[in-house]
Amino acid sequence: MEKNTDKTSNFDAENPSSPKNDEMNPINSGDFIEKRRTPFLVKQQKKRIDKLMNNFDKTLENPNKNKEDSLPLCFQTPDIIQSVWGSSAGAGSGEFHVYRGIRRRQAAREAYLKRQLEEEEKQAEFEKQIRERKEEEDLITSKKRSKRQKTKDRKRNYKLKIMRGETQTTIPETESQLIPNKRILAPPQCENTTNTDQFENEIEFGSQPNPNIQSTTEPTPKTKKTRGMVLSFDE
Repeated sequence: MEKNTDKTSNFDAENPSSPKNDEMNPINSGDFIEKRRTPFLVKQQKKRIDKLMNNFDKTLENPNKNKEDSLPLCFQTPDIIQSVWGSSAGAGSGEFHVYRGIRRRQAAREAYLKRQLEEEEKQAEFEKQIRERKEEEDLITSKKRSKRQKTKDRKRNYKLKIMRGETQTTIPETESQLIPNKRILAPPQCENTTNTDQFENEIEFGSQPNPNIQSTTEPTPKTKKTRGMVLSFDE
């Protein structure tokens, strides 16, 4: 019987008890495949959650507390601030790219700081405008509120006085008490008179004529029927 010359296999074909069989090989077994497919991140997350739940009274620290740490490396403040050389530093040597990189990072840092300063100034100006506008609106609202409150208080006090009997509303018995010593002139009802506009201008509205007063005018010879009445109250 020939031996197995396959170099990829480490098992002998003559030995039947060799773990070459799929049932005996742990690589082809289901348990190994299941363990191999278990994600590593899930285990790490579970481990962290268990650690937090065991010490739930402990305060947590924000890892991104320092804002500067989240910035790119070229925008962070270096430990040692080097001098920034000119554009011709290291020209003609093998270290020219080093000086050029330092100069490029410094220019990017200055541009970032300038842009950040402009954004902060704009935000401060915007917040100032909002604060001033809110103060004006609050002032107008407070004035209107106080005015409404005064009106409500005045109405409530008036109702309370009426309920207590402190105020008495008096109504005049006759209409002559409202407009005393008033004379009401009625225009003559004629066709060929020219003083009609004059009589109309002398009318005073607001009261009714007294039927007890007699007319004092006589008909004119130009018209057949002329009525002129002068109504007045007794003084």
